[in-house]
Amino acid sequence: MKKPQAGFTLLEMILVLGIVGMIAALIGPSLSLPARPPIPPIVVYLQERQQQAMQSGRSVQVFLADKTLTAEPGGEAFPLGANASLDVARPEKTVFLPKQLIAIFYPDGTALAASFKVLQIDGNYASRELYRIDISPFHGEIIYAYPS
Repeated sequence: MKKPQAGFTLLEMILVLGIVGMIAALIGPSLSLPARPPIPPIVVYLQERQQQAMQSGRSVQVFLADKTLTAEPGGEAFPLGANASLDVARPEKTVFLPKQLIAIFYPDGTALAASFKVLQIDGNYASRELYRIDISPFHGEIIYAYPS
């Protein structure tokens, strides 16, 4: 009587190696990517106003007055905080109104072109840029970048 041999068949080895390879292919890229910083709260606020415009079918304007962003219509407010400021490059600064237009989101998903920096204030002077926000006019994409 022949003694059965111990070990695995070629088919079993190929199957196990295939499963391990698929798991490595799924997990590997996520281990090598650098951690992405969290989305700044002001960007989340702007994304919500954009969604509001698209869902309501009405344009939503965002204004800055007294260190607070306010949406019209709706009145949703976002306080910048005592140590923050906006350096608005686009749209043009308003001189005669008590509030500065920051963005307009349209129901079709587009937006008024906007560009501004969020600055951290140290005393009475802007000390450093926290991040820059650009709003694309064609598809309303809200792009933010941290300084390098």
